[in-house]
Amino acid sequence: MCRFDGSLIHLAYLLLGQSVIAAAPMAVLSYAVPHLLHGVMAASAAQRQWRQSFWGGLYETVLALATLPALLGTLLAPRRARRFDVTAKAAAPSAGGWNRRAVLPNALLALLLAVGLLRGGVALAMQPGPLAGEALVMNLAWAAISLIVVLAALAAGRDAPQTGGAAWIAASVPVQVALRDGTLLDGVAEVLSLDGGGIAVPPLPGGFEDTALDILVSLGGEQLVLPARIERWDGSGLRVRWQPATLDEEAQVVRAVFGRADAWSDWAAGQVDQPVVGLWRMLKAAAGVVRRPKPMAAPVALLAALALLAAGPAAAQTTTTTPPKQKAPQSGVTVRVIPQAVSPQVATPAPVQPVQAAPLPSAPAPSAPAPATPAPATTSAAPAAAPATPPPPPPEVVKPPTRNAVLTLRQLGAAGPLVLNGTTPLRGVEFGVRADEVVTAAQLSLNGAMSPLLLPDESNITVTLNGQFAGSVPARREQQSFVIDLPVSPVFFQDNNRLAFRFAGRLPGACTDPLSQQLWATVNESSTLTLTLERLPPQRDLARLPQPFFEAFQKEALVLPFVLPANAGNEALRAAGIAASWFGQLAGARGARFPVRSDMPADSNAVLLVVGNDGRDVPGVPPVTGPMLAVIPNPADKLSSLLVIAGRNGEEAVAAASA
Repeated sequence: MCRFDGSLIHLAYLLLGQSVIAAAPMAVLSYAVPHLLHGVMAASAAQRQWRQSFWGGLYETVLALATLPALLGTLLAPRRARRFDVTAKAAAPSAGGWNRRAVLPNALLALLLAVGLLRGGVALAMQPGPLAGEALVMNLAWAAISLIVVLAALAAGRDAPQTGGAAWIAASVPVQVALRDGTLLDGVAEVLSLDGGGIAVPPLPGGFEDTALDILVSLGGEQLVLPARIERWDGSGLRVRWQPATLDEEAQVVRAVFGRADAWSDWAAGQVDQPVVGLWRMLKAAAGVVRRPKPMAAPVALLAALALLAAGPAAAQTTTTTPPKQKAPQSGVTVRVIPQAVSPQVATPAPVQPVQAAPLPSAPAPSAPAPATPAPATTSAAPAAAPATPPPPPPEVVKPPTRNAVLTLRQLGAAGPLVLNGTTPLRGVEFGVRADEVVTAAQLSLNGAMSPLLLPDESNITVTLNGQFAGSVPARREQQSFVIDLPVSPVFFQDNNRLAFRFAGRLPGACTDPLSQQLWATVNESSTLTLTLERLPPQRDLARLPQPFFEAFQKEALVLPFVLPANAGNEALRAAGIAASWFGQLAGARGARFPVRSDMPADSNAVLLVVGNDGRDVPGVPPVTGPMLAVIPNPADKLSSLLVIAGRNGEEAVAAASA
């Protein structure tokens, strides 16, 4: 109702000459404008990359008139109100056009606003008095803003032709392609979706005789087998479509696409909201009412075009010579292939020409070599095309390492046994997980004891992780001590975690005194939490500082090496001291150590101090043109990072460290 009233309130003055607000125009503006500006800026700062400014108003405008009948019916006649059900979304339209039923109410509202603007403009041109002129200007501006929002809502009801299928995710996952004859090909899945995937595989002499195959994906120590069918093979890119026959196979497809640790590493990497940019996008959306929408191509077409541009003319020639029957549906994916070594089960000849040698999937594999081809024109043209596309080097696939961490409750912060009783039924510990790691498996091994007088059916210790139920330890009269293993879902883990133990005890009798000495339970500090952690791809961004060099929720002492030049002067040492003091302040009571070294650490992050040309031998260090901060990969460990503090001289290095 507020959105509906806000769209019509100014029309009362423009069309009927009635003032709804009993105040002078300038008094209204002096109150409304600061309120609106403060609201927009505060919402933008709070929402950041999660929502864009002004688009909430568009969403409310789209729904306001659609839900108005149900709202008024519920208000006036609650027992006879109309139902308003949220229905499933329609399928992607193959042809564009207006959704007349959805846009008709907003179209009438836009017409009323346009008439009000026209009438108000005519009245303003007739030079009314000062007070009436101010009122007209205010209501005209208000009506213009409302018209822009309504036009953008109208544009949302104009369907564009859509040819897309399931959403795709860029990836770099080592896979194996298992053919029906037992041949295994090592490859890399560069794009994955719930419909299919794009696999980079080495060229196979003779091509693929059968279009049915299996894709083997390793996930958390388990090998997933995804049945698939070849949609397209052009000698460089293998496009497959999943063929799950059971619910278990469909679940494995979902796990392979969305269950990987790196599938969500950039889920929050949205564009930070800027109100001016949001307003400009709103204006462009409003202009979409009169602009013909472009067809919304599937991600497949975009990826195929990029693959052809990257592969060169020979790949384009191969694609254009593919018969129409080999064209895949729009939901498949084509990627640029990067040739790799074939596994030992496949023998590859020395001179490989994938563009000419690889046949189409549906065609039988040729048994004769290329010179026996009956078409001499094709044979003579093939050697000329081969040198034009030299095979690119194989990609460097860094497999995320996995480690196991066994932590006792004492290491997690418990000073001793966690004693639970009637007056203190809740105890727990807090611990953190590094932002560049994700928990893939966890198990809680508890040992302790409970009072032997507790009623077993009504007494237990409930274990929760971040408020989520993880298990319970029942009381047993015949056994005072307990040892139990509880598996914990990795979904429950966050950056900062709280492991809590809640005691519920009942003694024989009508009521239980919470102060009774017989009402107790203990959880020993030697109980352990075993975590299987997988390293996420590094995100090197200065905006994330102090991560990954410092983790706020870790309890261990900070150990951060400093790599200094051999001839570091006083100013360079001062710059290093400024950076070390900042990290030391962040570490606080945890403590910190900053070992100094002249070479790169083999398996950890570090701070690299560069003065002048000291860093020219370190790969990845950008040219030093002034005070500079940068985060680059550690040449000795691709998963670790270096914080570069650089300057052309010591003073500039100090300025960079003080930034």
